[in-house]
Amino acid sequence: MALDRPLSLAEALDLPLVHMRQALRSLMPTALVAAYVAVVPLIPTQFLNVEVATDPTKLGVEFFVVAYGGLALTVVLNFIGWIAMTRAVRFHLEGEEVRLWACFKAGLDFRVLLTGLLAAIPLTVVAVPSFCCLMIPLVLCLPFFVFIGPAFVFEGRWGADGLGRGFALSTWRTSYFRALAVVIVITLFRYATQSLVSLPVFAVQGWLNFRSIPLGGEAMEFPVAALVIQLLTLLITPLFEAICHMYSALALSFLFLGLRNQREGQDLDNAVSRRLATLDGAGA
Repeated sequence: MALDRPLSLAEALDLPLVHMRQALRSLMPTALVAAYVAVVPLIPTQFLNVEVATDPTKLGVEFFVVAYGGLALTVVLNFIGWIAMTRAVRFHLEGEEVRLWACFKAGLDFRVLLTGLLAAIPLTVVAVPSFCCLMIPLVLCLPFFVFIGPAFVFEGRWGADGLGRGFALSTWRTSYFRALAVVIVITLFRYATQSLVSLPVFAVQGWLNFRSIPLGGEAMEFPVAALVIQLLTLLITPLFEAICHMYSALALSFLFLGLRNQREGQDLDNAVSRRLATLDGAGA
């Protein structure tokens, strides 16, 4: 599929939903694998949280190593999953079969991992103070880096070249505000899904507590209830995260292709080519 004209902001936000409905069965396996693999490093932390809640003396260096190490590994796996999902989007747009291994092979390419590492340095510097400002500084900086995946998948650009390509597109005319709007929508969608996940989880906790009280027992002990909540959250959250993966990969890919066409005049070249083909057909 070729984007022969620039996309408006409304189209950039709506077009991914159209393609999600059309290609749900082909894109969902990649999204699910990416989402569930990313939560695996968080599982040991959940059990450690329960142990620390039971015995605060266990809060030591090992806890922080496992917790922050798991969080860092999750960030890396999410980045790999995003690249894999962008590769799946390219398969879909080109009308090819979405091959799961080929998608993750792209995500595991050392060149894109190096690009992600280069982008992580400034983002980490911004993220630390962002925790005190509702993550607003980080969200404002993300549009400069969201085209790393599309630049690698669609153009093979990586390293400083890939970062420069994304920066050039995101700072061209009003493209920053379009990219920022997409980032905000994706961020709000993630927060909304996390809120939805908490509803059934706390409902299960309330049901378990309700069962124990009529039998003469007490409400479920905190560590057990906490473990149940955390494990249920780890099982349910990736289902919604998979939808986020699909939407964000489609939206950023469409935005990247549309901005590239508009900035480099490829939409005009495509329009002229179609017009010449029409005239040739009429002359024949």
